[in-house]
Amino acid sequence: MTQSQQIIAAQNLFPFSNIENLTDLLTQEKPRVSNSNEGVMPLPVNNYLKTPDEIKKMRTSGRMVAEILQMLREAVRPGVSTAELDAIAEREIRRRGAAPAFKGYGDPPFPGSIR
Repeated sequence: MTQSQQIIAAQNLFPFSNIENLTDLLTQEKPRVSNSNEGVMPLPVNNYLKTPDEIKKMRTSGRMVAEILQMLREAVRPGVSTAELDAIAEREIRRRGAAPAFKGYGDPPFPGSIR
């Protein structure tokens, strides 16, 4: 697993306030794995199951993201700026009745719809 993939996976597991804390965690020496629990890092446990409605919403939003990412893949070519890709993403997100999750989030506020 690449470091980028580790960061994405860890963002889903650990509530960090900033990426530096997450990067620090991932670059630290890995705990050794053994047959005993000694030295093994415990993983957080999700204490509830998703409801059918939550699963439906997750599936719908995941499908939407996949479609928009495919549109962006098709738009990428030499000379196309990231600002143009961001405009495509925001237009498609809003056309589907959604709002960009990253735009305006954080301090300072994130300036775009994609990151």
